[in-house]
Amino acid sequence: MLKILVLIVLIKLSSCINNEELTKFTSNIIRQIFESQCLFYVTKGQYDLKIIYQAIHEVNVSLIKINFDYTEAMICNGYVLVSNSYKDLADIFIKGKYNLKFKANTRVLVFLTKKQIPLQKYYEFNTNIYACDIFVVDGYPTYFHKEKLFTAKLISIRNESVIMKWNINNNFSFNEANFGPITTKEWDLNLLNRNVTASMFNCPPYISYNTETGKFEGMEADILQEVFKKNFLHYKVYNTNNTETNLYEDMIDDMTEGYSDLIMCMPWLDGKHPGKVEISFTYTQQCITFFVPKPHALDQSTFIFRPITVPLAACIIFSGFLTALTYSLISRYQIKVGIVVIFELLRILTLRQAAKTFLTIYDFTRIMVVCWTFFSLLMTTIYSSGLSTFMTYPPLTGGFDTFKDIANGNIEWGGLGEDSIDVFLEHSNPIFKKIDIEWGGLGEDSIDVFLEHSNPIFKKIAKLYSENLTISIINTKLQQEKNVAIYVKTLPSKYIHSENLQELDESSLNAIKMIPKCATLYLVGFALAPNSPYLSYVNSELSKYLEHGLISYWYTKMNTKSGVLKRLAIFHKTYNPNELSPSQIVLQLDELQGAFVLLICGWAIAVVGFICETLYWKYKNHN
Repeated sequence: MLKILVLIVLIKLSSCINNEELTKFTSNIIRQIFESQCLFYVTKGQYDLKIIYQAIHEVNVSLIKINFDYTEAMICNGYVLVSNSYKDLADIFIKGKYNLKFKANTRVLVFLTKKQIPLQKYYEFNTNIYACDIFVVDGYPTYFHKEKLFTAKLISIRNESVIMKWNINNNFSFNEANFGPITTKEWDLNLLNRNVTASMFNCPPYISYNTETGKFEGMEADILQEVFKKNFLHYKVYNTNNTETNLYEDMIDDMTEGYSDLIMCMPWLDGKHPGKVEISFTYTQQCITFFVPKPHALDQSTFIFRPITVPLAACIIFSGFLTALTYSLISRYQIKVGIVVIFELLRILTLRQAAKTFLTIYDFTRIMVVCWTFFSLLMTTIYSSGLSTFMTYPPLTGGFDTFKDIANGNIEWGGLGEDSIDVFLEHSNPIFKKIDIEWGGLGEDSIDVFLEHSNPIFKKIAKLYSENLTISIINTKLQQEKNVAIYVKTLPSKYIHSENLQELDESSLNAIKMIPKCATLYLVGFALAPNSPYLSYVNSELSKYLEHGLISYWYTKMNTKSGVLKRLAIFHKTYNPNELSPSQIVLQLDELQGAFVLLICGWAIAVVGFICETLYWKYKNHN
């Protein structure tokens, strides 16, 4: 890993400067201008998540004569060149004396002192700068009623404008519009036709080298090729078997120092250090994996026209009797209410004789035949017009939410660390809360508690647990069992341990927290320099690689017609909604079950009863 080059020149400021306040101002500047941007995309277009996180390694700054503390301000991932010497800066930028190569996101801070060089002189640097921006921090004393004050301004040499302004009275302003991104002359030219270098882990099947073709293959290579198909791709692949260095930091350095244009990391690595915090394996340390049944459509016999149930049948029959009884009471007592109009219409439709004022069995059949005829016509119209897509498409299988679901589904699960089981301890489910009390402080012995528990469900879950669930096991199972998918759950970051947690510095802790949703929200992670010209380009090309992915989601909030169509398109590659419209999907008679069957049968019975009654009265009147 290349060592971070930081050029520090002694800063000598006027004694009138308030060191503490200036430190805050400087810290604010650097926090604004040194941030890395990670773009996390979910396959299948489920999410498009952007996360801003603090850089993961620290630029150590030491001053020969400390006028104020830079420690807090210097947590960044870009070079910080601090100087109050115009000669030093001129040697670097104009004369090229030191032959330095700057990172693509380098910001240069120039602190002006009493012996100020006119700002115009610094504008000369722009002619030779292609990978950094220069900002002049201009601090000067002012006087108001003989009271000495201090004002500081951050001035952009490139834009010749004031970006930030602060005074000792805590009046602070920030002109974001004039701040702007760093734009490099080299990257601005022929962006889509230049060479693109990507750093990534050697982690099949995500990426691997094919010795026969001499090319890199795998999901990551496919995605990059799809996104950057107009560019010439080069790969810098790190071997995950190398545990001597921090691979993730090496990749970050490649990107920030300009050796790579981007880094790409899948959430699964080989987990060589399951019990130790290692930034290279931040992804795996935070996740727990479940092997779940791959989402699929339920059998046709379980469409929304579900088999009739006793409560449903009772409600339908009761509604018929209640309708007939209400009609009879209104007719008998000649109640004068608005609803009478409805029942008068019903009386006419059922051909009931006007002279009758008492309830008969024939009234009921007439009412039922009218009701069922109406609903049958309505259902038939909806179905034939294709508007019943939400009824004629089968629902997808559900997920799991409880211990019982896991046990009944024989769902294998595990993680790359001994703390995977702690994922249950923070669940909102009251059952899980109870388990939390029983497991308090047991840590790695939690599985043994599972096995010894009197509850058979807990015992079964323990048998389904695999502590060393590696990437090879995951991929093998996914390849062998086509009906299996994986679901990844986030582990609370507080359960991530190292051999000595106190040894972790703030930047390492920030790195651990930089993926708050883990693989439940994304599968592919792009990391770009904060002002990379590829930022908007990758966004625009996002739709081109959505077909790549491993995680299949079985749960969704989309229960609408369009939602069902999208889900079917995701989980059934043979289904093409553009080729087969809903109106062309016809259900057979043996598939129309439940309430729909009852509707048809009830209508048929009512019609038969009505015909019998009509024939009876006709025969009786004839005689």
